[in-house]
Amino acid sequence: MKCNGISRLVRSRLFIAIALVVIAGIILFFSLYTFFFSYYFCTAVIDIGIKKSFTSTNWTLKVVDGPCYEEISISQWPSPVIVKYANGSIGLQMPLANFTSGHWYNGVQFNNFGNISRLEPGDYFIIDRSLYADGSKFIITGLVGVSLDSD
Repeated sequence: MKCNGISRLVRSRLFIAIALVVIAGIILFFSLYTFFFSYYFCTAVIDIGIKKSFTSTNWTLKVVDGPCYEEISISQWPSPVIVKYANGSIGLQMPLANFTSGHWYNGVQFNNFGNISRLEPGDYFIIDRSLYADGSKFIITGLVGVSLDSD
């Protein structure tokens, strides 16, 4: 039977095709939205993984993981690196962007492993144990805090 020149069978098939295209479009939209939003805007709590090691003279804090598997832009991270003495007083408070790779700043040295504009896995801090004994704290505000203990 024809209604307005289109058979019932053609109308039902057309309706099904349009519904499938709309559903596929919605799924694609949400998939892309989730990917781009979480990948570029990082909805997870920003955190980095740090591996701590020490020798008789230095602490070494190596970045082993980044937030959302991405590196952190050093110039866009305004929060300071803070290193506190065991008594709680601040020994160093300095924005990450102000560090020059390989230079010492009050017993703390930042070594950039790869891209100089990013904090990424492989980068590491060396901290003088004669200044920052057991009980000292290393903090990158908003990212990580590490107790400097030899246990």
